Amino acid sequence: MLFTMAVIFAVIVTALLIKYLSREDDGKQKEEESEITFSQHAILRMNERDIEPERILRVLKEGREVEITNYNRMKIMDEEITVILEKKLANFEVITVYWNSGDRETPPFDV
Repeated sequence: MLFTMAVIFAVIVTALLIKYLSREDDGKQKEEESEITFSQHAILRMNERDIEPERILRVLKEGREVEITNYNRMKIMDEEITVILEKKLANFEVITVYWNSGDRETPPFDV
């Protein structure tokens, strides 16, 4: 009898927990999950490699190739740029970015 009551209690608690964790707060939860932040390392590399944040967001939106790597990280690439992205608790964080060719995009100089 005690065992049956314990099982019923466990089922009820589990159901309530699942219901609580799966609820949506008027879409706010979905917005938070899609938020993109940049690590300090990514910001340094973007400055060093002359890659604009808008360009990174475009790669994330339209990337041609996606690989799942270690530590909740994804490698998203297009023809020119690779972005390493990590899933955090409430958002995604850009870890680093680099040109696929290894070259920086540099403006032509007037001679």
